[in-house]
Amino acid sequence: MGKNPIVAIVAVIVIVVAVVLMFRGGNKTPSSSVPQANWYDTGTNELYGVTPTGNDFPPMPATSGQDGVIAYVFSCTSCTDKSSRFIGYLEKYTAEDKAALADRSGPPGERHAIINNSQVRGEQDTEWVVKSSAEGQSISTSADAQCAPQQASACHEYMP
Repeated sequence: MGKNPIVAIVAVIVIVVAVVLMFRGGNKTPSSSVPQANWYDTGTNELYGVTPTGNDFPPMPATSGQDGVIAYVFSCTSCTDKSSRFIGYLEKYTAEDKAALADRSGPPGERHAIINNSQVRGEQDTEWVVKSSAEGQSISTSADAQCAPQQASACHEYMP
């Protein structure tokens, strides 16, 4: 340790503390560091948050026992203003498309086609339509009409 062992000991302590903090991430837990996505429980008609895992292809079972689907939430002012947020549309996949997305072995172009083949509906609607259809495009772009003359802001993060 040479002439000054105290400097070496302090340096080792600083390095150990830095490594521990790096792996612990401070006081954050993994679930609080990843924003939750907006999901919709078709049984209760309520929004809830899901921490993305990369395998979250709707529908997924919701707490009500009914389907949980992705909710596209928008605001005409600010996403932090709860009173201004609204559900623009809901999205899910057919069982076949959901299985193909989870498989991940197909070519990227195939995955893109499946994503474009998702099914959408408005919150108050009962029928699901293909997102890439004319009716689906109308549903998925309706948020801007609700906020006219300004453009709707997408609220990607779940905020209770």
